[in-house]
Amino acid sequence: MYQTTIPRFCDSLSDQDFLEAFESATIPNGEFKHKDHIRVAYLYLKRDGFKEGTKRIIEGIQNFARSKNLPNLYHQTITLFWIQMVHQSISKRQVEPYEAFLECNPALQRKETIYEFYSPELLKSEEARTKWIKPDLRNYFSVIL
Repeated sequence: MYQTTIPRFCDSLSDQDFLEAFESATIPNGEFKHKDHIRVAYLYLKRDGFKEGTKRIIEGIQNFARSKNLPNLYHQTITLFWIQMVHQSISKRQVEPYEAFLECNPALQRKETIYEFYSPELLKSEEARTKWIKPDLRNYFSVIL
């Protein structure tokens, strides 16, 4: 029996087309997954550096969420955690393209990685949603630096 995999919308796009689709919020509903958040972070951080890249990532996700009427999509603590993880991974090893970078960094592929550092209870809090909260289980800076 053959298994067929239907390509995801985002996977079929070049990096430039992907960022354009993200910025214009033309990625179909339900198609913007964890892997795509990581790709956004990777592309902006590589292109714009940490400070400007972080600003663009945050603004981009907030705009995307507003455009899709998804008020709970943006989460400050989760977003900043993944930005730091991607930034540190880029700093350790310059790997291109994005697919190769992701393959070399398996922790970035698993959205559950965050639960090694944060409890689900903390991440569910409104405070964590609206501002950065330091990890309550394990300091990721000591792990990735």
